[in-house]
Amino acid sequence: MAVKNKVSSMTAFAQCQHQNELGTLTGELRALNSRFFELNLRLPETLRSLEPQLREALREHISRGKIDLGLRFEASGDANALALNQNLIHALLESCQTLSKNVENPVTVNMMDILRWPGAVVTSEQNQQQLEPIALLLMKELIAKFQQNREREGTALQQVISDRLKKITEHVDYIKPHAAQIMQTQREKILDRIKQTQIEFDNNRLEQELVFWAHKSDIAEEIDRLQTHIKEIHNAFNSDGPIGRRLDFLVQELHREANTLGAKALTSDITYHAVEIKVLIEQIREQVQNLE
Repeated sequence: MAVKNKVSSMTAFAQCQHQNELGTLTGELRALNSRFFELNLRLPETLRSLEPQLREALREHISRGKIDLGLRFEASGDANALALNQNLIHALLESCQTLSKNVENPVTVNMMDILRWPGAVVTSEQNQQQLEPIALLLMKELIAKFQQNREREGTALQQVISDRLKKITEHVDYIKPHAAQIMQTQREKILDRIKQTQIEFDNNRLEQELVFWAHKSDIAEEIDRLQTHIKEIHNAFNSDGPIGRRLDFLVQELHREANTLGAKALTSDITYHAVEIKVLIEQIREQVQNLE
């Protein structure tokens, strides 16, 4: 039995932490809306070598969005497990001293801030080898948690969109049976007005004009297309893979048909329902922008 696709939101946040004798490794993964896949990595120097693997892991699970991944390592107090980058620390201290001479009321340099500077404190090669598999395991847990949050939010967005589609369908169902009756009523009104003028007309030419008018005013095609696009959106929810771009296209088509429906409206009643449909479509458009 096929597994139903889970709709994912592009916006989400997840945090995981792993602690051992080396220290504490914390990972944060967040995403915002974007038309493309944009990745920003913030890694400690000891884990720079993992960047290609981390990029590939994220690519496998995320198709688009502005992604921000940060890994932060806080070493334990075991001095034997740490080494200082003396050259970098001296350069930082000299820079601070130079700045303090040119700034009024300089702030006292905090040594802990210096040690927190990227690359100031490094682990030994042995510790780095031990830290890398821990980081990969943490990354796996982080992505799993991130995906759960995205799917939970995506399910909520899907429900909002489905509710709006249901309301659109109700408006369309109201308009559809009334359209033919309204067309006939309008035709009779036109013929009555022509008769009241007491002017002779070519019946064949008049009938041609009425047929032309009826064709331009007929909204059956727009109604059929609205129903088709609504069905396609529901189908997209049950398809595999990301659906955000497809839904964005379908919503544009919905909006196009709703605009044409409103332009062809023959009565204030149909105009009202056409406007309500456009309002609902705009609400759907706002939610679709958040889907992957």
